[in-house]
Amino acid sequence: MQKEDMKWIRRIQRKNDRDSADQLIRKYYDDIYAFQYSNCCNMQDALDLTQETFTAVLRYLHTYDESRASFRTWLYHIAFRKYIDHSKTQSHIPLPDEFTEEQADPVDEEQIIQDRILLERIDTAIHRLDPLLQEIWYLHLYSEFTFEDIAAAVNLPVSNVKAKYYRLLKYIRRTYENEYRN
Repeated sequence: MQKEDMKWIRRIQRKNDRDSADQLIRKYYDDIYAFQYSNCCNMQDALDLTQETFTAVLRYLHTYDESRASFRTWLYHIAFRKYIDHSKTQSHIPLPDEFTEEQADPVDEEQIIQDRILLERIDTAIHRLDPLLQEIWYLHLYSEFTFEDIAAAVNLPVSNVKAKYYRLLKYIRRTYENEYRN
């Protein structure tokens, strides 16, 4: 698949080929939309962020260097940066669009609210951290990137990426362990 991507990328870079750009966007559109939706939990914001991501990708495609990272990794890096920019303007995490009170069991409703508040507090704490830590966290947790892919994207050794991720995970567990009850 990387060969097909590179064929399209070269056509876009050399000839500004619109058909290749369309193919590249179609291939990754659903994945990037899902990534953005998993981050912001809002359909319209996810659509906007997806569009902003692909606009930036096409604008900066001439800077892409396949020797530094796969196109997919580079693409998610841009998507994550768009999400970070967006999240700086948001004061809270919205509930997912699909959530309605009828779906919640009255017994579980209080637990759902408590879990949501805890997730908002954790997300707020993550947003206060260094952008590199945020990127490692979101790429691994929400996009299910391997540590190897993340290391390539952020230009760090895999061991450093793992250490940063597990230190952050330990910090979150230690900080919020008394608030979470099964």
